[in-house]
Amino acid sequence: MGFLTFIFSLLLGLYIFGLVVKLLFRIWITGRMKRFRQGGGGSFHTYTWGAGGSNNRSRARSEGAVTVEQSAVQPRRVNRNVGDYVAYEEVGEVAEKSASKEQ
Repeated sequence: MGFLTFIFSLLLGLYIFGLVVKLLFRIWITGRMKRFRQGGGGSFHTYTWGAGGSNNRSRARSEGAVTVEQSAVQPRRVNRNVGDYVAYEEVGEVAEKSASKEQ
């Protein structure tokens, strides 16, 4: 009888815990939505690609216009002399050579 009471208490506790977590999550999401509607509140950031945050140029272009902007070429960070040269042989050639030598 004590085991069934334990199982029942455990299941009841988990159910109540789930309800509390669900309620707290709903309150948290509602607060985030209010902050977002009021202008972000500092926790939401907008990231832009390539324009560096200036949307004035992209708005001035006509709709459907395509432009290509090339970025500056950056110098190599790794010297070409770094690393070892590894000589290798083709596996297929090695297998053919050893098979022809055996015959």
